[in-house]
Order: sequence, then structure tokens, then C-alpha cells
Amino acid sequence: MKNTEKKILEKAKIILKDLQGEIYNEKNIEKVNFNSEKEVTGSKTMKLALWTVVIHEPVFNSSLFLYISDDDAEPLFIRSKHKISEILKNADGKYSRK
Repeated sequence: MKNTEKKILEKAKIILKDLQGEIYNEKNIEKVNFNSEKEVTGSKTMKLALWTVVIHEPVFNSSLFLYISDDDAEPLFIRSKHKISEILKNADGKYSRK
């Protein structure tokens, strides 16, 4: 584990502020978990050291899952029950969904 829960939580708040804008509410963050071998499937299946930030989505009464790499503390993707979105970082350091 290269990062701490505190550092990942701070990073998650920055990411969520960028992604959610005016609807962002820090109180919706429910928990942060670390998994040293989370299986991630994309063009190929890999096992990565990932942090998962669980966010309550009150409008739809569901959960969002923000996945952050333990290697560089950068987000990989965010998942809801309907969609998985890759997260990109622009030259100004702002995060957005792909």
C-alpha cells in the first residue's frame, strides 16, 4: 500500500468536486476501502492495487464507486448501476468523465 486512507479521501473530494460540480456534497462519501488485488476488466483483465470510494447518490438512492489507483493516487473510473465512466485529467488538473 503506497497511499493512506486519508490521502485517498482528500483526493476523492477533489475528483468528486470536479465531476459533480454544484451537486457535490462531502457528506455523501460513505467509506473508503483498499484492495491489493482488485480484478479490473477492460480490453484485458488485470489485478491492480485499488482504492474504492463509495458515494451515496441521494437523488436516485443508489451508490457510486470511484476507483483510485494506489500507485499514483489518480482515478481510473467511476461506476454507477447503469454506467462505467473512465476519468480523464486535463492540462489544468481538472477531472472529467470520458
